[in-house]
Amino acid sequence: MTLTPSIRVPLTGMDAYLSIFGANGRNLSLLEGELGVTLSLRGSEIRIEGEAENAGWARQVLEKLMELEERHTPIDRTTLRYACALVKEGGLDRLDEL
Repeated sequence: MTLTPSIRVPLTGMDAYLSIFGANGRNLSLLEGELGVTLSLRGSEIRIEGEAENAGWARQVLEKLMELEERHTPIDRTTLRYACALVKEGGLDRLDEL
């Protein structure tokens, strides 16, 4: 098990935070469970901690979800689960088809 130093992903705004994590951060535990990482908000950044591969997946998923939010694509729990599955297969770009 190789732990990576925490990865920081800048938020594009509070709208992105609400779209991805939901009201009261209810989607936070879903992403943490699906990706095997710990996520925390520090100022305007999301901090990712976990094994190197898992933390890398989480960074990719968060960046992709922020792209979707900027395009006003609805993000729900099904989208979050789908993104987590796709990143593990190396097919996260398929999320653009939503």
